[in-house]
Parts: sequence; C-alpha cells; structure tokens
Amino acid sequence: MQLKNFKSTANRAMILAGALFLLFSQSALALHPEEKSEHGNLKARIQQLEAVADEHDHATDHAAGGIGDHISLSGLIEVEASYFEVEDDNSESDLTLATVELSIEGNVNDQIGGHVTLLYDDDELDVDEAVISLTCGRRVAGVETSLHAGKMYLPFGNYGSFMVSDPYTLELGETVADSLLLELMQDLLSVKFGLFRGNVDDGSEHHINHWTAALSVTPMPELEVGVSYLNDLAESGAELVAVGDLYIDEVAAASVYLTWQTEQFGIVAEYLTALENFNAEVVTAGDALSGQRPQAWSLEFAWMPAERWQLAARYEQADDFLNDPRRYGAAASFGLYDNVAIALEYLYTDFDEASAPEEQNLVGQLALAF
Repeated sequence: MQLKNFKSTANRAMILAGALFLLFSQSALALHPEEKSEHGNLKARIQQLEAVADEHDHATDHAAGGIGDHISLSGLIEVEASYFEVEDDNSESDLTLATVELSIEGNVNDQIGGHVTLLYDDDELDVDEAVISLTCGRRVAGVETSLHAGKMYLPFGNYGSFMVSDPYTLELGETVADSLLLELMQDLLSVKFGLFRGNVDDGSEHHINHWTAALSVTPMPELEVGVSYLNDLAESGAELVAVGDLYIDEVAAASVYLTWQTEQFGIVAEYLTALENFNAEVVTAGDALSGQRPQAWSLEFAWMPAERWQLAARYEQADDFLNDPRRYGAAASFGLYDNVAIALEYLYTDFDEASAPEEQNLVGQLALAF
C-alpha cells in the first residue's frame, strides 16, 4: 500500500513540477538529455582523440552541420571487422556495417526544441530517440530546470567506456522508454527524475507506475560521481524476463559510478545491481539470468601517450547474469583524421562454471562522426 501511495504521489509531483516549469519559463536554449548510449561513448572517444591535437593545430570546429537557423544534423558510421574464438570449438570472423546513426536537432525558439535520432543497427532501422525539450530560462536558487518528453535513454547508470565493446553494466541496465523527465542542474550538481509506463507485464495492468532517479556531482571539472535508481530492472534492454506471466513483482536496482578524465589519463568505474531477488521461476524461464540477483561492475583505465593516441584497459565481471562471466582486455585508438578514428580491441572471457569454454574476441573498428 505504501508503494502505491508513493507512485501516486510521484505522479502528482511530476505534473505539478511541469505546471510550475511552464509558469516560470522564459527565453533559454532548449537542451536535450545527455546521451549515455554506446554510441555516445564512441563520439566522446573521437572528441578526446582530437582534443589535444586541436590545441596544437587549431583545427576547425566540429559542430553539427546546420540547415538554416533552426535545424542541425549530426551522425555516426561504424564499420567493424571481428574474429571470435571459443575454446575447443570453431572460430568465426565477420565484416559488418555495425552502426549508422543520424540525429536531427531543431529549435522552434529559444526555449523549445527537440531531436530525433534514427539508428541502423543489426540490419534494422529504428527511431532510437525522439524527444521534445523545454528549458526554463529563469534560474531559481541557481538551479536550471529542463523538462523532456518522448522516447529516450533513461538516466539509470552511466556506462562510460574508452573501449570498443559495451561494458556489462550497460548490457544489464541500459533502459529506453517513452518517458517524462525532469532535470535540475547547478554548476556542480544534477538531479533527474523520470516517469514511464513499463513494457513488462508485472500484474499492475497498464499505468504510468515506473520511475527512475539520478544524482550526479562534479566537484571539479575532471571528476564526476553519481548514483541512480530504477524501480524495476526488468524494464532494461537486457530482456531479463522471458515469460511475463511469471513476473508479478518489481525488482528495483541501483547504480553508482565514478569518472575521472584529464588531458592524458582517464578512469571509469561503475557498479550496478538489483536490490531484490527475481523469483526462481523467472530465472529458469529465461536465458539472461543465471541467478536471482543480477549485478555487474566494470573498471577501465585510459592513457593518451601521444597526440591522437589512446590506450585503454578494462576488467569487469557479472554475477547472476550471462552465466557469470569475467572479462578483461585492452584497446588502442587513433584519431586518423578530424572526426575519423580507428581502434583495435582484444577481450578475453572466462566463466565461473568450470565446464564453460573460454572466449577470445578481436575487433577492429573504423568510425566517422559528423
């Protein structure tokens, strides 16, 4: 009963916040939610490879191309060659167009804007994001307020990475949904709260009864720490629940992370876990869960030894998820030209079960961001 009362109160609070937001809105640039997806990591890596070179070469600005005064375009193309080997088994190799992403961003006026991102991935074309953003120009106690509505990546987890492949934390927790998101920002602090209707049938019928919250602190420009909460981990893209009829409870989850980035060095650390147990029937029916309380953590280090070069290493582990793997590896990235990067990554994976074969994966990537 207390949980239902909290959900009802949260819904009313979001409606009230939206009303107050519109009441106090004035002219300001409309901002959209920060991109946390795997493609956001690649774009950040390309920008980091160029950052030092730009200081020395005074390279041209790489802002998105504009169409008139109100519309801008940006995009990403990835081509990958891979070699995968399983211990005492066959190996395979592949060459694929891994990703094509096109983002269109428009500002109706100074306080209303939106963006649409089209994504071609795994031979499918999809609307990855479509968001309307409203930004309040009047700061209250130094706080900038934004309201976002549409299909978006929810602010649960950070998933930062210097590598080519996704960390296990992203595979477990990344969540996309049609959502209403309220964002409050100060110079050192960001608070986000979002409401959405879940897609997994948990016996609650069809109501807007799922929510997420995130807090991040930036005590210095190089350092960011944060924590986030999702009231039902089954809503993530990991497809933890295979048979909805067996799932009648919500399983909450939390994430904590730290990122530290200087001109030459970087660290990303994150831990993401379910706060409760999935019931045994759900675990047995699906393939993703190998236990009742899934969790994952990842630790990465990066070093830029020379201009346009980045070397990175990762160690990560998952429990009660994907057969409890341990994975480590390294990657080297080079900024070939402005907006173009190449990378080579090697990963080794083993599992808790002695009978599970070890895996090795080698990936080469060519990426263009524009």
